[in-house]
Amino acid sequence: MEIIVAPLVAGGRLRGAADVFSPSMDLRRTLVALPQLLAALLVFAPAAEARTVDRVAAIAGSRVILLSEVRHAATPAIRKIHETDPLARARAETKALRAACEELIDDRLVDEEAERIHVGFTDDEIDRAIDAVATNNGRSRAELLVLATEQGFSEHEYRDVLRAQLLRAKVTQLRKPKMKPFEEAEAALVAELRAKVYVEDRLAP
Repeated sequence: MEIIVAPLVAGGRLRGAADVFSPSMDLRRTLVALPQLLAALLVFAPAAEARTVDRVAAIAGSRVILLSEVRHAATPAIRKIHETDPLARARAETKALRAACEELIDDRLVDEEAERIHVGFTDDEIDRAIDAVATNNGRSRAELLVLATEQGFSEHEYRDVLRAQLLRAKVTQLRKPKMKPFEEAEAALVAELRAKVYVEDRLAP
């Protein structure tokens, strides 16, 4: 079974999804959306006096996920938001952050499971995976890494993203799902891992 999960979609962009909203503006909608707007402003507000302010966004078993990690993971999705209405943009950004946080929770849980069963990937294997992703998307390795940089990821960060995808695929594959679509087996794996430990998503509504 192929386990290389390319973090690119059609058009050559990195994975990440954020719905785009286009509501008409009226007073009732404005009042309803104020909590979302306030939440987005708090999340994206720069730290006073150039201080770095961070907080815990989620807990996944023994792993802590910081808000800065969630923001960074959500960068590709947020860059695809083209809303000019501030309330609609706030909703879309909040949704992108929540989706990124859920994804990071799953990645941390799979990472713990991979450590438990002694599964991992060497740097050489990640190099080969990068080359395979580039080939599958009709690009050279250099072009792929430039694209990742344009999406806000350094080469090291991109390797971490790809490693997480490969780990999830490999751990799922080792469960040997019988006659079950891979996506369904992956979802079942994540649900099982979540049920075993304490999980708290502090960005959840």
